[in-house]
Amino acid sequence: MNKLDFVRKLYRGKNCYSDPLTPEEIELIHIRSTTENIISQMLEDKKIIFLTGNPGDGKTYIIKALDAVINKVSAYVETDLSSIEDYSDIVENIKQCYENGSACIIAANEYPFIKLEKAMGEKYPEISEQIRAVKKNSIVYGVPSFECGRIVVVDLNDRNLLDREKKTILAAIDKLVGLLEDSKGINHILDENIQALSNELVREQLLKIFEIIAICGEHFVMRDILGTIAYAVSACVDDEEYTHYYDTLFSGSSELNNYLKQFDPVYLSEPDIDEQIWNGEIEDGWVLNAPSKWPLEYDDTEEALTAFASIKRKFYFENIYSKRISELQPDEYVDCCKVFQQIDSRKSKVRDIIVQAINRMYLKSDDAKNQLRIWSTHSYDLSRESSAAVSSRYIPNSELLLECPRPSDWLADMEYTPTHLILRHQSFDSPVLKLDVDMLKTLFMVRKGYPVGLLSDKYEQMISQFLDEIAGKNGATRPYDEGEIIIANRKEDYKKSLYIRNNKYSFTEGEDL
Repeated sequence: MNKLDFVRKLYRGKNCYSDPLTPEEIELIHIRSTTENIISQMLEDKKIIFLTGNPGDGKTYIIKALDAVINKVSAYVETDLSSIEDYSDIVENIKQCYENGSACIIAANEYPFIKLEKAMGEKYPEISEQIRAVKKNSIVYGVPSFECGRIVVVDLNDRNLLDREKKTILAAIDKLVGLLEDSKGINHILDENIQALSNELVREQLLKIFEIIAICGEHFVMRDILGTIAYAVSACVDDEEYTHYYDTLFSGSSELNNYLKQFDPVYLSEPDIDEQIWNGEIEDGWVLNAPSKWPLEYDDTEEALTAFASIKRKFYFENIYSKRISELQPDEYVDCCKVFQQIDSRKSKVRDIIVQAINRMYLKSDDAKNQLRIWSTHSYDLSRESSAAVSSRYIPNSELLLECPRPSDWLADMEYTPTHLILRHQSFDSPVLKLDVDMLKTLFMVRKGYPVGLLSDKYEQMISQFLDEIAGKNGATRPYDEGEIIIANRKEDYKKSLYIRNNKYSFTEGEDL
């Protein structure tokens, strides 16, 4: 099999799993990840390693890739617990490695791992307790990192191979482009695809899209990435897919392709640029080659529209002036990316923005951003959306912690992109409000004036539950000055304040009830 056929089979699903591959074939697509580096060092340090995750996460692939170091340290290895009914022998082998200071690596899917931990607990509870503690503290929230001993747990569910900082995407591109170098000359589109994916602007623009996908929380494994990129660059060899990478990226059928479709540059509308693309007026700025035919030159409308979409994508990737449209990705996604990028350096600013957005879930004109209002909602007309909200207490922002998850010290170099934040009171571990990307998107939309009634009510329910629970914590909230009670009409978007002065109620100064 030549290398081109090997790459094409990556997206056809035949070379995506490590089990049937020879060592030579594994080396062809082997991308040395930072997680592999971590595990390699752990083996050198004679750790007891539990490598867990879902099927297809790459557990067997990693063990095969680390075969040399495994042999060097004479590590005890188990690559598949799924077909084993009785874990007694494995438990004893792990215990022996633990006592003898020997290296050990056990790969297990989530359920077999739970069964193994339970079996270990029945025989050696002290080891079982260490396993549970390490697993629980693999990802931490703004606290001193948990110190592990000889036992470590590496959960591949936690790693994110789209992590921009670790450059796995670029490594995958380089790997596949390198494999296809010998195939140049088969057709001109394949040659252009290989050239384009080696270009810095093309790669930077592609990373911008993958960066947005990375925070969405969807878990993609190496075979997803390799398959998607392999399809983008080499599908042009198939007669029915005779097209460029910038079209195939957004036309494939894989799960990763489906996510890419949501951020297709065709949807990024800049009227001036769109008109110039249609009329063929963009002559400058092309880093590779300018389009040979423009939409206006087609007689058939459908062909013209297809050409426009293709050139728009080409412009996004291959024109130095494309930043004008690359910045037009949906605001809520861009805002989420900024939140995760700035969380360490501007945590208080991000917290204030989120608090203001939560307040506006109940009253869209509310300007309070230095205190989280504790709202109670009431509906008098049996409608889905509560028409009235009342607040008599609040929490100062200074008492709220906004925390971002991060890998513990022994996993610090793992590919990881946080996909959520948590908000909690500084004096209490619970309740916590989990702010994933969908929740953040909703809050940012509300903050900018989007009607709450047009959004899913599950986010308001989550926030209301959080506020109710924190209101029940003794000392967590404070009353407003002068016994103020805020009554908000959510449908009409206005509020009145009820005060208690001299044992009397008044809405405004001098207006007694």
